[in-house]
Amino acid sequence: MNVPGPDIEGPSTTLGRVAAASFLLFIACLPWSIAAMSIGAGLCVALTLATWGVERRSWPAWGRTPVDRAAIGWLAALVIATLFALDRAGSLPRITKGLMPGLVGLAVYHAANRDEKLPRKPLPKPQPPARGTN
Repeated sequence: MNVPGPDIEGPSTTLGRVAAASFLLFIACLPWSIAAMSIGAGLCVALTLATWGVERRSWPAWGRTPVDRAAIGWLAALVIATLFALDRAGSLPRITKGLMPGLVGLAVYHAANRDEKLPRKPLPKPQPPARGTN
Protein backbone atom coordinates (compact mmCIF):
# COMPACT_ATOMS: atom_id res chain seq x y z
CA MET A 1 0.00 0.00 0.00
CA ASN A 2 1.53 3.27 -1.08
CA VAL A 3 0.59 6.06 1.32
CA PRO A 4 1.57 9.57 0.26
CA GLY A 5 3.78 11.28 2.83
CA PRO A 6 4.93 14.84 3.35
CA ASP A 7 7.03 16.50 0.68
CA ILE A 8 10.56 16.04 2.09
CA GLU A 9 13.39 18.05 0.59
CA GLY A 10 16.20 17.00 2.96
CA PRO A 11 19.62 18.68 3.08
CA SER A 12 20.19 21.56 0.68
CA THR A 13 23.38 20.28 -1.02
CA THR A 14 24.57 16.94 -2.32
CA LEU A 15 27.40 17.06 0.20
CA GLY A 16 24.79 17.58 2.92
CA ARG A 17 22.91 14.49 1.78
CA VAL A 18 26.15 12.47 1.76
CA ALA A 19 26.97 13.75 5.27
CA ALA A 20 23.50 12.76 6.48
CA ALA A 21 23.97 9.29 4.97
CA SER A 22 27.38 9.01 6.66
CA PHE A 23 25.73 9.86 9.99
CA LEU A 24 23.27 7.01 9.46
CA LEU A 25 26.21 4.76 8.57
CA PHE A 26 27.96 5.81 11.78
CA ILE A 27 24.85 5.02 13.82
CA ALA A 28 24.64 1.61 12.12
CA CYS A 29 28.31 0.92 13.03
CA LEU A 30 27.85 1.57 16.75
CA PRO A 31 27.01 -2.02 17.83
CA TRP A 32 30.10 -3.48 16.13
CA SER A 33 33.83 -3.22 16.69
CA ILE A 34 35.80 -0.16 17.71
CA ALA A 35 37.49 -0.04 14.29
CA ALA A 36 34.16 0.22 12.46
CA MET A 37 32.97 2.91 14.88
CA SER A 38 36.20 4.89 14.47
CA ILE A 39 36.05 4.75 10.68
CA GLY A 40 32.36 5.69 10.67
CA ALA A 41 32.92 8.55 13.11
CA GLY A 42 35.90 9.90 11.17
CA LEU A 43 34.01 9.77 7.89
CA CYS A 44 30.94 11.41 9.41
CA VAL A 45 32.92 14.18 11.13
CA ALA A 46 34.91 14.94 7.97
CA LEU A 47 31.83 15.11 5.75
CA THR A 48 29.85 17.11 8.32
CA LEU A 49 32.65 19.68 8.70
CA ALA A 50 32.91 19.94 4.91
CA THR A 51 29.13 20.43 4.69
CA TRP A 52 29.23 23.04 7.43
CA GLY A 53 31.94 24.91 5.52
CA VAL A 54 30.14 24.74 2.18
CA GLU A 55 26.78 25.81 3.60
CA ARG A 56 28.49 28.62 5.60
CA ARG A 57 26.50 28.20 8.78
CA SER A 58 27.25 30.19 11.91
CA TRP A 59 29.37 28.71 14.71
CA PRO A 60 28.40 26.46 16.39
CA ALA A 61 26.30 24.98 13.63
CA TRP A 62 24.16 23.01 16.08
CA GLY A 63 23.49 25.66 18.71
CA ARG A 64 24.48 25.26 22.32
CA THR A 65 24.03 22.00 24.18
CA PRO A 66 24.28 21.32 27.92
CA VAL A 67 27.34 19.18 27.19
CA ASP A 68 29.46 22.00 25.72
CA ARG A 69 30.89 23.43 28.95
CA ALA A 70 31.50 20.02 30.47
CA ALA A 71 33.25 18.89 27.28
CA ILE A 72 35.60 21.87 27.33
CA GLY A 73 36.32 21.25 31.01
CA TRP A 74 37.04 17.58 30.38
CA LEU A 75 39.35 18.38 27.46
CA ALA A 76 41.17 20.97 29.58
CA ALA A 77 41.57 18.43 32.42
CA LEU A 78 43.02 15.87 29.99
CA VAL A 79 45.49 18.44 28.63
CA ILE A 80 46.56 19.49 32.15
CA ALA A 81 46.94 15.86 33.22
CA THR A 82 49.09 15.21 30.16
CA LEU A 83 51.29 18.24 30.79
CA PHE A 84 52.01 17.16 34.37
CA ALA A 85 52.21 13.41 33.70
CA LEU A 86 55.38 11.51 34.48
CA ASP A 87 55.10 9.73 31.14
CA ARG A 88 53.94 12.46 28.75
CA ALA A 89 54.54 10.31 25.68
CA GLY A 90 52.21 7.65 27.07
CA SER A 91 49.60 10.17 28.17
CA LEU A 92 49.53 12.28 24.98
CA PRO A 93 47.44 9.84 22.84
CA ARG A 94 44.72 9.82 25.51
CA ILE A 95 43.89 13.48 24.86
CA THR A 96 41.76 12.33 21.92
CA LYS A 97 39.24 10.98 24.44
CA GLY A 98 38.39 14.62 25.10
CA LEU A 99 36.85 14.85 21.63
CA MET A 100 34.22 12.21 22.42
CA PRO A 101 31.59 14.71 23.68
CA GLY A 102 31.77 16.25 20.22
CA LEU A 103 29.57 13.35 19.11
CA VAL A 104 26.70 15.09 20.93
CA GLY A 105 27.13 18.15 18.73
CA LEU A 106 27.37 15.91 15.67
CA ALA A 107 24.07 14.22 16.51
CA VAL A 108 22.39 17.55 17.27
CA TYR A 109 23.67 19.01 13.99
CA HIS A 110 22.16 16.20 11.95
CA ALA A 111 18.93 16.21 13.97
CA ALA A 112 18.59 20.00 13.57
CA ASN A 113 19.07 19.76 9.80
CA ARG A 114 16.06 17.53 9.38
CA ASP A 115 13.21 18.97 7.37
CA GLU A 116 10.57 20.61 9.55
CA LYS A 117 7.84 19.02 7.45
CA LEU A 118 8.68 15.59 8.84
CA PRO A 119 6.07 14.37 11.27
CA ARG A 120 7.35 14.25 14.83
CA LYS A 121 5.19 12.74 17.48
CA PRO A 122 6.07 11.44 20.94
CA LEU A 123 6.05 7.79 21.79
CA PRO A 124 2.80 6.58 23.31
CA LYS A 125 2.72 6.25 27.09
CA PRO A 126 3.07 2.66 28.26
CA GLN A 127 -0.22 1.21 29.45
CA PRO A 128 -0.32 -1.04 32.50
CA PRO A 129 -1.36 -4.61 31.75
CA ALA A 130 -5.06 -5.34 32.10
CA ARG A 131 -6.02 -7.23 35.23
CA GLY A 132 -7.03 -10.81 34.91
CA THR A 133 -4.81 -11.59 31.92
CA ASN A 134 -1.75 -13.80 32.13
